[in-house]
Amino acid sequence: MNESLLFPILLIMVGIYVALCVLATCVMCCRKNQPLNREDYQQHEEDVLNTEVKRNLEMYIEDVFTKYLGRNIDSISKQLLLHDIQNKNKLQTDPLYSAVEETIKVYQQQVESGKERLKKQRWIITGLIRNHELHLPLIQSWFSSIQSFFEDVRMVIVENDSSDGTRHGLLEMAKKDERIIILCDNIFVQNQTECLLNGTLSIDTSSIHRTPASLRIYKMSYLRNIYVRFIQENYKDWDHVMVIDFDLQGFFFEDGFCHAVHLMYDQQIDIVSGNGLLWNQSMGEYHYYDSFAFIEKGFPTFWTLMIEKQLHDDYVHDHVTKRLITKRQPLQVETAFGGFSIYKMNWFQNHSYSFSPDKLQCEHSFFHKDAKIVIDPHFIFLIDSNG
Repeated sequence: MNESLLFPILLIMVGIYVALCVLATCVMCCRKNQPLNREDYQQHEEDVLNTEVKRNLEMYIEDVFTKYLGRNIDSISKQLLLHDIQNKNKLQTDPLYSAVEETIKVYQQQVESGKERLKKQRWIITGLIRNHELHLPLIQSWFSSIQSFFEDVRMVIVENDSSDGTRHGLLEMAKKDERIIILCDNIFVQNQTECLLNGTLSIDTSSIHRTPASLRIYKMSYLRNIYVRFIQENYKDWDHVMVIDFDLQGFFFEDGFCHAVHLMYDQQIDIVSGNGLLWNQSMGEYHYYDSFAFIEKGFPTFWTLMIEKQLHDDYVHDHVTKRLITKRQPLQVETAFGGFSIYKMNWFQNHSYSFSPDKLQCEHSFFHKDAKIVIDPHFIFLIDSNG
């Protein structure tokens, strides 16, 4: 080919390419600006309508909840009610709003049922604490605020080997309120000035805190059995026990607690576990807190390999969390704790904690063996910090 013709040909080819690109862009713009066809327009209208209906429905749920329960609704309760009401009635008309009033009114009646029971019952609130001196004013304030719920109540706290002022602060609390009892490793000695355990129990397991290491579970089961034996010895004719992790910072709602009490009697349940949800700052959302203690109904309560436990944790954080913030029905489990649980005394009286030396197994699973146990999604414990 004559070299003098090469350059013009290349210019023509580039021109054609540019023209095609411009044409394609114009076609896309034209298509984009074309009116929606009938199906697309209907879908667009439905999306806008659904968004608006949901927003209005949420606002109505907030108003009705405040009307019946006397407090502003929290985000989890709102999700539970919203999903439940939408599933009950798919119509985006007045019947949906009628369902809001009906659903929340029934919930309020169940709460009142539990509240009336509490007024006639004697409860023990118990748990473990170590190196949480700064939490003590909050614990004392919370305990003072709930004493009016019950006919009578005691708080039994097991503390050991704190290196800060935890035990001194607890003893000061016990001086101010005779309902507060502080234990060490001797169930016959209350409010002793110090608690320093010996041998394996004196080992600091803070480096493996919240892990399934058998040494930690052995120590946890030993310490939990201190309050178990003390309650079994001194309060066996009382009605209920609430076990709570005192190292957690967060709050739960009176209506959720009363609902759990109603549920316990309405469905003849031995143990109701809390819907403990820990705030994940990096993800901006709540996750179910206690995956180690959680086992679905019909599954083994232990693992032999750490990878099995890790896969379980991932499943709980994703799928179980979703279930517990979208479905109001109680979730029956083999075992669960969630940061706190409530027990009928006739169950609590006949069980103890233990551990496995060669398996990955939570101490709660031994205590809960063969129990009828559920998680009540309304028994919400919103956790800001877990120690």
